[in-house]
Amino acid sequence: MGEPSGRREPKRFEPPPWERDQFEQLEKKRSEHEAPTTDAEGTPGGEGQPTETGERPQGTARHESGPAPEAELDPVMLDEMMFQLRAEEPSATSGLWKVGLAAAAVMLAVGAVMMVWGIVALRTTKGAGATGTMGASILLLFGGVFVAITVWTAIRSYRQRGVV
Repeated sequence: MGEPSGRREPKRFEPPPWERDQFEQLEKKRSEHEAPTTDAEGTPGGEGQPTETGERPQGTARHESGPAPEAELDPVMLDEMMFQLRAEEPSATSGLWKVGLAAAAVMLAVGAVMMVWGIVALRTTKGAGATGTMGASILLLFGGVFVAITVWTAIRSYRQRGVV
């Protein structure tokens, strides 16, 4: 328990010597700006107190009107506004459905060629035994997978466009 944890304490920021004066001036301004204000009676926070005329100074953060303006919004009206904004903004992926369909066309061509080669390989290797049948079956399987991926990609692309 009394052992050091092995963590080093972070070094305090030290400005370079040629910029030290600027940092000191900045720190001085910052400390003057953040200093708590006091009113004539010496109590902190004199800024938020009403003046003799009964008005609050301009820089006050307190609202006397009640709840925040966000709480006054009707949820139905907010949903309608968001729907209109969504309709006005173009989607970042609005043109990708064309790329999806192009990729589906290429995969369909590859899958069809593989399936044709698989059928031809099955016919030509009838007497070759298990090796020929296995090679032809693998070609047919991969061709079918490419066709299935084509269908999935095309459906996703059309769904993104809003057709399906």
